Amino acid sequence: MMERVVYVGPYNSRKSDFLFGKAVEYLKENKGDRFYYILPNGNLLVKYRMKFLEKVEHAFNINLFTFDNIVDRLLKDKHYINIDEETKEGLVATAIDNLRKQGLIPYYEEISHKKGFSRAVSSIIGQIKRSIVSPEDYLKKCPDVPFYKEIGLIYQEYEKNLREFQLLDREESYIKSLEILKEDNSFFDGLDFVIIDYFFDFRPQEIELLKE
Repeated sequence: MMERVVYVGPYNSRKSDFLFGKAVEYLKENKGDRFYYILPNGNLLVKYRMKFLEKVEHAFNINLFTFDNIVDRLLKDKHYINIDEETKEGLVATAIDNLRKQGLIPYYEEISHKKGFSRAVSSIIGQIKRSIVSPEDYLKKCPDVPFYKEIGLIYQEYEKNLREFQLLDREESYIKSLEILKEDNSFFDGLDFVIIDYFFDFRPQEIELLKE
């Protein structure tokens, strides 16, 4: 197994400057393809791209990514359709409608037709999925009261719709990319190092990617 050195430090630790300097040296030697620099959002990507160009002036292969970018690359050649938040809310609304017609969500029936309810449940499902919890696990572990159980039923119905049409929401794309890495993590072959900076907290799905 390859030996790995991991630096873990508090906010504004001196290692951050050291690692940024290491990346700059690689860029000066035209070895930008030998490392990944992962940041939490697109605004920081733009900021760091400018910082690198200020230090190096001309550089090839400035491999700045978010975790979302890594996931997108892993899934690039897979036959899935990615959906945005608006489409996700629509699918959640469809799941709610199906369950309401079957009389399976009596607790939420009065508010289940409202758009705000679909949006709220869509957000809750996102939080559950980011914790890598399946509908089946959620239903097993949640309190045995309708307030929680009916959310689980909506989550289960929503997931059934995703599978049926081979759709991926953002959270599902992380789950699929984890499956790919568990089978073959050659994605990071050829790299000398990976820098992960400016993260003050990792979501469970990101922790699982880091483990792989």
